[in-house]
Amino acid sequence: MRAAFLALLLCGCTGRTEIIIGVATDLIAPLSLDDVQMTVTNLDNNNMLMPPDWPISGIPAQPYDLPGSFGLASSDGSQPRIQIEVVGLKNGTPMVKRTSVVSLVGGKTLFMRMALVQKCTSMMDCGQGKTCVEGVCKTVETDAHTLKDYVADAEKYVDCASGSTLIDTSTGSAMTTAPGAMGQCPPSEHCGEATCYKNTNPFSLCLPPGQVCPLLDDYNQCFTKQCGDKLAMCAGSDWENGNFGGVCADFLSCYTHCNCDQNCESDCEMNHLSADCETCAGFGPGQDSVTPGSFIDCVQQCPSPQCHDASSGAACGMQNGTTKPFFGCSTPADCQSGSVCTDHGDNAFFCKPTCTTDADCTQYGFPQLRCFPQLCSSGASAGFSVCNDASGRLVSGYDTLSCCGG
Repeated sequence: MRAAFLALLLCGCTGRTEIIIGVATDLIAPLSLDDVQMTVTNLDNNNMLMPPDWPISGIPAQPYDLPGSFGLASSDGSQPRIQIEVVGLKNGTPMVKRTSVVSLVGGKTLFMRMALVQKCTSMMDCGQGKTCVEGVCKTVETDAHTLKDYVADAEKYVDCASGSTLIDTSTGSAMTTAPGAMGQCPPSEHCGEATCYKNTNPFSLCLPPGQVCPLLDDYNQCFTKQCGDKLAMCAGSDWENGNFGGVCADFLSCYTHCNCDQNCESDCEMNHLSADCETCAGFGPGQDSVTPGSFIDCVQQCPSPQCHDASSGAACGMQNGTTKPFFGCSTPADCQSGSVCTDHGDNAFFCKPTCTTDADCTQYGFPQLRCFPQLCSSGASAGFSVCNDASGRLVSGYDTLSCCGG
């Protein structure tokens, strides 16, 4: 089912600036869900759109079923900020609600999923500015930079496993991945509501495929809203759109196009990361300390994502640490199996993976997922762990470990 409301209280249909909302559920119809209502508000002018209800029968070949989608478009290329509220009902009683606030992006047709799931049936009211997303109260704000371009029938398929098994309400069968799809997100993206979304910040979180990361949206919001002004001093005022300026322009222009390719990131660090950029961002001498009040200091206060394997739910990776919440750890239990909580001095602890061969060290690109040569049984440099000056210091990484001479 696809309903196209291509006029979000605007006009026409040329030069499409649009967002496609995919609505899905894990609730059995009509036993637990028999109707869906939507309200869309243009927050720039307070105009409201209330399309007709979607009666969900749970019977094949009916006009309305889930998954489904609707489109909201701006013909003049303007980028209104909109609020979308989707409510699932049973016998006229609201059972579950999902709210999102997002801005359209000029010249783009983007896709966003809004899932009505069992885990949220007891969480209708998450408080001001919050909404239930797969059993967790999260901000209603969605950063449009995380959304990917819409591809035909995207609403009919799942990209990844994020905790809820979304279904086709006409048959009760689980939604499947698109033909040829991997069923998991690449390291440069994260999984939410069975959909892969782009990681937004220029220091992209490079995640092992198959991970889901609660609090990632909160981290991104904090990164952008609380620390964005500080970053702008080093990277230019339009950094969110990938238009970099300032002393970090060369490095970030290179780095953001790597998409978690570790060799690419290493080249950017070695060839474009200047001392002026590091100083501006707030790395202290040798990158082993942080300047108070700096951009890096601000980011360290943002809530760290708590990633786990989609199949097992076991905690791993980027757990919050009491001493260094920015990708840190405080005890060995904070690190995933195969990693160790390593003291880097100045009360800074990071999870570092143990490894047996160089091949173990080159998959992912953020500090706690990088192997250092001291941890490899071969004793060889691995991935980005290369000697960049005569003293053997890692001037390209977030560390000062020696990488030469064993």
